[in-house]
Amino acid sequence: MRNQFKLLTGAALTSLLMLAASLVYAQDTPGNLAELWLVTVQSGHQAEFESGLKEHMQLRVQHKDPQNWQVFVPVTGDRLTTYVIRSCCFSWTEKDAFVVWDQNNPAVMEQWFTKQDPHTAGYAHYFNEIDGDNSHWADNPTAPPMVGVSDYMVRPDQSMDFEKARKQLSQVALNQGWAEQGYHWAWLSRIGGKPMTSLVVPYENYAAMQMPAQTFSDFLVEKMGQEEAMALMSQFSGSTHSSHYTVYQHRPDLSMPAPE
Repeated sequence: MRNQFKLLTGAALTSLLMLAASLVYAQDTPGNLAELWLVTVQSGHQAEFESGLKEHMQLRVQHKDPQNWQVFVPVTGDRLTTYVIRSCCFSWTEKDAFVVWDQNNPAVMEQWFTKQDPHTAGYAHYFNEIDGDNSHWADNPTAPPMVGVSDYMVRPDQSMDFEKARKQLSQVALNQGWAEQGYHWAWLSRIGGKPMTSLVVPYENYAAMQMPAQTFSDFLVEKMGQEEAMALMSQFSGSTHSSHYTVYQHRPDLSMPAPE
């Protein structure tokens, strides 16, 4: 596991990023990428892991890590010992600069392997592309206290139908009043692993998760009419073969300070 992790923090990561950029992006779009590590901690080792993680984040601040890492933990589901360590937002060019920083500051990862790795049971590593044109996120550098994440596994032969429906749903929300009611969301496409698109919704607390008097489906029917709204939602759901919903809590005590 240590060797796999080191491969993604050294020269091999540079090659991976260059390959991904050449295959997925024609241009280096600024600021629309996020990176996340999913770190599964051994049962009963959470206290030791969190103590070391706080030290690790302080070390990253001291060494002027150019990426800002925020930690989220699931409060629903069956992977409650998995910590999501996420950085946002940057371009591929900025990621290359991070790789150089990482190589020039070996003490940071040495601390991880000494203090953190012995308490872990597994790692996963992904990038996300953020669809800013179809998202509506508050302009706030501080991470929300909680987020609800809906992961959609798209049928390979229906990806075009899914994207068309997703964008149309988003544009109705953006242009016909849903966003103006204070609702926020972001669409993310995963780079690495099985193709997956995620819808992220921020919440201030559990009470904010209560179903509103007018649901989004009610809103669509009001704006589009019953038949057209139902057809669009059926196109969206019918283009996926599965979905999964998880609520995450932000852990500022385990994260780097929010950028000013």
